[in-house]
Amino acid sequence: MREDGKKVVLDGHKTSGPIGQHTRDLIEYVDILISGSGFAKALTGLSDICEAGRAILEMGPSIFVQTEGEEGSYTITRGDCFHIPAFNVDVVDTTGAGDVFHGAYIVGLLHGWELNKVAIFSTAVSAIECTKLGGRVGIPCFDEVMSFLNDRGIRL
Repeated sequence: MREDGKKVVLDGHKTSGPIGQHTRDLIEYVDILISGSGFAKALTGLSDICEAGRAILEMGPSIFVQTEGEEGSYTITRGDCFHIPAFNVDVVDTTGAGDVFHGAYIVGLLHGWELNKVAIFSTAVSAIECTKLGGRVGIPCFDEVMSFLNDRGIRL
């Protein structure tokens, strides 16, 4: 991917345990690491998400994102660390919420949006997905996400 001028995105898992060596070995080849809760601490040993994220950036990625479920997500770059809170929705099922967040993050990057907008978009996609039962049924289309955001006074 890099040889063709493309970005490498790794989907890091949610964890409360250690990160395996096979995953650790991949980090240096990753441009954008998007993970679930606990990944940064497990990888670095650091509890502060911004500190842990910056340590991860030293391993290779230029962007590190960690989702925190109902608490939202954190995005860390060399120049910034910011939090996007989750949207308040009537949660029916969280199956697939992390997966759609990851996919939506890539969509936002492909649109060339600023990272703050990418994170808001991804958070909206994940929130909408949680309002329906099942991991695939709730995946929204682009227009549905934009309508969801517009209804909340957010324009991307």
